[in-house]
Amino acid sequence: MTKGRLAPLVAVLLALGVGGAAQTARADIIQFNPSGTGAVGALPIGAFDETVGNAVAVGAAPQVVGAPFQVYYQATIDKFIDNNGNTVSPPAGTQFTIVAGYTETITSITPTPGGPVFTFGFVPGGTNYLEIYANTNPATFANNSAGTGFNTGTLILSGNIFASTPTIGTFTVIQPGTVPFDQFDAVVPAKFVGTQTTVGLGQTFLNSTVNTFDPNYFVTPPTIFSLNFRTSTADPFVNQSPSQLFVSGPGGPGPMYNPNLGAVNGLTGPDVQFEADASNGFTVLPEPTGMTLLSLGLVTGAIGIRIRRKRSA
Repeated sequence: MTKGRLAPLVAVLLALGVGGAAQTARADIIQFNPSGTGAVGALPIGAFDETVGNAVAVGAAPQVVGAPFQVYYQATIDKFIDNNGNTVSPPAGTQFTIVAGYTETITSITPTPGGPVFTFGFVPGGTNYLEIYANTNPATFANNSAGTGFNTGTLILSGNIFASTPTIGTFTVIQPGTVPFDQFDAVVPAKFVGTQTTVGLGQTFLNSTVNTFDPNYFVTPPTIFSLNFRTSTADPFVNQSPSQLFVSGPGGPGPMYNPNLGAVNGLTGPDVQFEADASNGFTVLPEPTGMTLLSLGLVTGAIGIRIRRKRSA
């Protein structure tokens, strides 16, 4: 793992609100090697494409202005998009995953005829990280339903989340009443049997530094570049199994968080869980004179009704 000479500014967009198109930047190409063999076999890649994953806002319900809560996000990266728009799959027997955590708060709640609109702000501190892993041991691959395996294998990139603006996103309740939470699994896990959920739409934007990267995978020289995630999320779960556990910190396997949604996800709490669907492109910028910087970007969306159909992990 290589350490950046500076903890560079990264255009990470991390949205945990719901759905909607995330803020985008121009798409550039980086040299990325899915096999981890450096320049030998590196490919021109313009985007990562993740399977539908999971996010949870810990202690976010019932909603209270000014009360901070922790967010965790986890998903697998199953495709790389090359410079011609073609998809490239990871090598057989290799799985890529991404995990992130940060703290936010509700800064305002505005009533509307259709439902309340929540505005979010970033809270420094808390459990704050962004990590990408490559795992070559199928026995320990990530499992969305169990919520395990997302931070196993080789850590190939790490960073920390920060905000560049006071307001980082919004969320709007868009449907009265509730619907069944897990509509994906033919046999709903006992943890979620009978659980209902509210429905809403929103998005959030955050930034991240990149503290370390593995040049065997990220072959592009560490000039400034940004990895811009676009993520839409959904409740109810219709494209993926809701995770029963969440990665709750950086640095590989460790304590896991067991979410408590109450009877109605998004209402009774104390936690709120989302189906999260992310993809991203890159922006490569010129290297500053005398400096070597690496930048990364992430977006994680939050709740929305079904946004778009993707393969499940």
